[in-house]
Amino acid sequence: MPKSSSLKSYINDVNGKVASIVTKHKAILTFKHNGKDERALLMYEKLKFNGLDLPVEGNIADYLHVGSLLTFTCHTFDETGPDRCGWFVTIAWHCSVNKISYPELGFTGFGFEGKCNMVGTITEVAKRQGILSFAIDGANEKVLFLASKLFLYGNRASRSLKDYPELEEGSKLMFDAVPCNENENDYNCRWFATLVWCGPKKPYVEYDVIGTSIEKFKSNDLLSQIKMVSLNPRSTFIRGIGQILHILNPEYGLALGAIQPNSWHSILFHRSMCFLFKMSLSRHDLTKIFKEGDKISFTAVPAPKKFITQWIATNISIYNEPSITDNFDF
Repeated sequence: MPKSSSLKSYINDVNGKVASIVTKHKAILTFKHNGKDERALLMYEKLKFNGLDLPVEGNIADYLHVGSLLTFTCHTFDETGPDRCGWFVTIAWHCSVNKISYPELGFTGFGFEGKCNMVGTITEVAKRQGILSFAIDGANEKVLFLASKLFLYGNRASRSLKDYPELEEGSKLMFDAVPCNENENDYNCRWFATLVWCGPKKPYVEYDVIGTSIEKFKSNDLLSQIKMVSLNPRSTFIRGIGQILHILNPEYGLALGAIQPNSWHSILFHRSMCFLFKMSLSRHDLTKIFKEGDKISFTAVPAPKKFITQWIATNISIYNEPSITDNFDF
């Protein structure tokens, strides 16, 4: 029976291998799911290499070969099609990306993906925010979501979340999320939802269309570009420790991140990504908060080619606990 239906089923963090390269634009992956052998269709534009989108014109064989091991997210697909695949890959990367994420930048630490098309269980609901729970490798994780990011059957939530019968404790919701610093929110959540929805159709979000490339984002505004990659669950993230290099003006600053021992890279940050002991600095003058040499912890994504720095920060926090990075095990 075909797996296609109006309501797609998603599975995340799947490990599989390339079974064949069909054309320059697509390949077939094989993997096991619930004890069964499955096939997934991978299109060229869904593959990420070193955390970045591939060039617009290219050959998938330049990045894969038969037997390559991949990690990917996929949803159900019509297996009666010519490729006989019951699954369609929405994003894929080499299994090794989590250990050697950005060799061209000299980074050989641990990178990790955001979360897309996940299912979470409501554990808490307040007037304009709530908490979802989901599991990664058997460990429970918490996701903070805001009413402004919630859509119920295509409509954005417009009143108190407690008024919606769909949002009772124990109910299931779909979500996309990016990492956040658990020390900078009252709920100790390590994930922040960029989109939460209930219903058969996922609401439109720009990152589902343009992937992770700033070059595809139609805006010359620097802050808009930063937010596009920072709040994009299809980005690949790293965490680390660094220090403030220079505060450029009340809104922007430069930091140096210890990417490896004795290897420091430049990081651009905006105040909307900064926190001071759980207080957001989005409306504060950075020249009155930070000074050169202040030690920080950061989360960052790789900057595009010809950008002014090597990395873009998605979170900057004062480093105040020696074991802070040990608390994150992705």
